[in-house]
Amino acid sequence: MLDLVDQHHDLHISAGSMPDEYLAAFDLPLNARIYRSSTGFAAAFFWASVRGRSALLLPPGPYPLTSTRAAVRGAASIAGTLLARAGGGPSITVGKSVRGTHRAAVQIERVLFRLSNIYVARDRRSASTLSLPVAAEPDLSLLSPPAPPQESRFVAISLRYDRPVAEQFLDAVVRWARESNLTPVFVTQVRRDERRHAELAALHGAEHVAWGDRTHRQQMGAVEQAYAHSAVVVTDRLHAALLGALGGAIPVAMTAPGKPSKIADAADGVMRIVSIEGTADQAEVMGQLDAARAQGPMTAAMAEAADRLSSVRARVSRALARG
Repeated sequence: MLDLVDQHHDLHISAGSMPDEYLAAFDLPLNARIYRSSTGFAAAFFWASVRGRSALLLPPGPYPLTSTRAAVRGAASIAGTLLARAGGGPSITVGKSVRGTHRAAVQIERVLFRLSNIYVARDRRSASTLSLPVAAEPDLSLLSPPAPPQESRFVAISLRYDRPVAEQFLDAVVRWARESNLTPVFVTQVRRDERRHAELAALHGAEHVAWGDRTHRQQMGAVEQAYAHSAVVVTDRLHAALLGALGGAIPVAMTAPGKPSKIADAADGVMRIVSIEGTADQAEVMGQLDAARAQGPMTAAMAEAADRLSSVRARVSRALARG
């Protein structure tokens, strides 16, 4: 998201309780100001808007329209949008994914869409949720340049700590990796996943890209290296699939029976994703992994996604320049 904004703009960022170590991994420009208090950020934004010196960029990512709390949050976004526009600045939303049926939250999000100068979702299902012509573009992570081709040595596995996974599923993935002369490796991309990954790696005699005492920046480098040397990445985390694809790995989504997949939604119209239900038997898992690897590199899909996002960045740049 920060790559959408030219460096000469003064950045005022509402960061809440995000750790300093986490923020340090972003290489924020020297003119960026971090606000830990939402009240402090709101006050600074108000006075900047009064002086006609504000533009509002709302955060990307999943946005459940499922509760009164979501409706209140949406109303706050509308208030910020009206402030920015009253001062002559734009309101920009890029990369959001909306789901849910809470009547007030959905209606408020529809109002935000109509008031925004730019409103671009990361998937086509967001338009269905709002019943509006919401444009869909690739996830913002795909603005990053893909890694140069590397020798494939691993099958990367990155799983959420809070979702069950069938033993037979992992057995099949590990067996397929070894029969393909590849090494299974559990990749901890989110710190909360580390304990579970350590246990699964020990159980299956696999390697583990552990977090340990690394900083966020150091772990990101280790994760990127693992994906750059992976033939496929098997995951139920969207951004493991996306970072894996940027590294050159073929994403394989592990899905829950009868439940929607964020990975499949975000990949729709961007890249081909092989999805395997976590309850699939060994033969099906191994067959689907064969099919995934046969697709070949994701190079063309990554280049097309970056081109589409470059067009979005140009739109954002023009909107900020006018503001």
